[in-house]
Amino acid sequence: MLSFKRMFLYITSFVFLVSVWTTLSYAQSENTEVITANVFNKEQSESNLIEFLNKNSIGIQGNFNELYRSAYNNMMANSILSDEDTKEILAETDKESEEEIEKQTGVVTASALNVRKGAGTGFEKVDTVMRNEAITIEGQDDNWYKIVTDSGTKGWVYASYVSTVPQNVATRGGSSGSRSSDDVVKLRSDIVEDSKNYLGVSYVYGGSSPSGFDCSGFVWYVFKNHGIDLNRVASDQANQGSWVAKEDLIPGDLVFFDTRGNASYINHVGIYIGRGEFIHASSGRNAGCVVISDLTTGFYQRTYMTARKFF
Repeated sequence: MLSFKRMFLYITSFVFLVSVWTTLSYAQSENTEVITANVFNKEQSESNLIEFLNKNSIGIQGNFNELYRSAYNNMMANSILSDEDTKEILAETDKESEEEIEKQTGVVTASALNVRKGAGTGFEKVDTVMRNEAITIEGQDDNWYKIVTDSGTKGWVYASYVSTVPQNVATRGGSSGSRSSDDVVKLRSDIVEDSKNYLGVSYVYGGSSPSGFDCSGFVWYVFKNHGIDLNRVASDQANQGSWVAKEDLIPGDLVFFDTRGNASYINHVGIYIGRGEFIHASSGRNAGCVVISDLTTGFYQRTYMTARKFF
């Protein structure tokens, strides 16, 4: 925490700026009551000072933290606060934007993910975590997770490259809750292996059972077998989970296509199984059943739209 002396200097400087603003406002409106003060005794409490500012910051919009930032930018020429003091104050005000969440385990999906001191690429890198490494998520600020690595490093990582278990995913025992990193890896493997059990099952429009599948029915059925409740239609499934880049796909992610080739509407889905391949219920005249296809060349490379991860 800042010492009272430092906070006193900061508050006094801010009051000076407010005084200037209110004086200028008075020149434009004779009905404005200007209340200023630039002398505080040392015994004045911090809470009373802040209360004074809140009562007398006439016409100024925004919260106190925003007012301070504006005041700080204008008083830097006088160097009232040191760089160390400034960083401490800004760190305190930034805490309000950080959303505290229930701790959960995440798994890195990128080949290598930088851990940074703050929530942004402008902050210094403090560590690197590798694909499939488990991390503990303690908070979130927009698209960044506040995390702790297995080695104890604390920092921030970009959320799009971290897989978490949705709250509606059931455990093997049937109850809801988070999985360990080992459980997540096993779940992905189980889904891929289970999906291969249906190779050759006929394509049936609207089908969602081993007697016949359409593309989304196949994905829906396999995921349901492992306690994950997906929407039934491919375009709706594409709005579940979280986005993952094509180059960061790992087995168990879903891949989506517009097989009409105009990249305007998702109408096909499959399960990525690794090595550039995915398994899906194909209606194509050369297949007409559950098959494994190449994602990196040919028809499915051209019609690929997006991918989603669920754990």
